[in-house]
Amino acid sequence: MAKRSHSLEIVLWAVCVWMTTLIASYLALEGWRKSRLDPIESVADYARFHRKRAIADQWMIRASVVLLCVQDTIACVWLTTDLFRVRIPLSRFGIAMAVLLVVSLLWVYLFRRMWRRAAVILETNVAENDEPEAD
Repeated sequence: MAKRSHSLEIVLWAVCVWMTTLIASYLALEGWRKSRLDPIESVADYARFHRKRAIADQWMIRASVVLLCVQDTIACVWLTTDLFRVRIPLSRFGIAMAVLLVVSLLWVYLFRRMWRRAAVILETNVAENDEPEAD
């Protein structure tokens, strides 16, 4: 789109889309790196791995929520600006905002499920580490 239309608005939109795509890719790779599976030799190693992965999942969720907020803010400002400049009709604006809300709520639901799973793993891991060892 930016290649065909050289308006400042389209170029800025393209830059925003590519920057958020690069940031999301970086966060995905960083999360994968943090949760990589090292050779496991014992149950304790397995528990340590799941603890490490749960911490990485929580880190990714925090970063993803921030990224989602930034993207939602950009989309809302962009759509509102287009509405006030009379580039899109009110009905189209309403539909776009409703779609944005539904998609954002789905992501929040997914983030919440991932957070709960990670929290359970961390709580279980802490409870296992607090138990006295049998002699």
